[in-house]
Amino acid sequence: MKLTYRGVTYEYNPCPQDMTEGKILGRYRGRDWSLRYPRHMSVPQPIAQLQYRGVPYRTTATGGIQAVNTQTPALGNVKQPTLSEVAKVHHAHLIQRLQRRLEVAKAQGDAQLVSLLEEESRQLA
Repeated sequence: MKLTYRGVTYEYNPCPQDMTEGKILGRYRGRDWSLRYPRHMSVPQPIAQLQYRGVPYRTTATGGIQAVNTQTPALGNVKQPTLSEVAKVHHAHLIQRLQRRLEVAKAQGDAQLVSLLEEESRQLA
C-alpha cells in the first residue's frame, strides 16, 4: 500500500501475522480505537482487588477469579485488665498529676492554690 505523509511517499506493508482485536479502548475522530494483539498471545486482563457484599476476591491476569484468604491469625490468650486493676492505675495517675500541679503551684508561689492542692491530696489518700 502506497502512503504519503507530509510529501514523503512510502510503502506500508502490514504485519503478515494473524492478529486479533483487543477490547475497544476509546474513540478517535468518530472511530473506535483498540489494540491489536498477535493471535497466539492472550489479551491481558486487568488484575484488581475487589469486594462483593463484604467478601474480598481478586481477578487474575488470565481472567479468572481467585479467593482472598480472609482468616486472621489466631492470637494468644489476651488477659483483659480487671476493673480493680484499672481503678488502681487511674488512682496512681491522679496522684501523679496532682503532684505535678503541686510542684508548679509552689514554683509560682501561689499559696492559695498550694493549700487547695494539699487538701485534694489528703482526700485522695
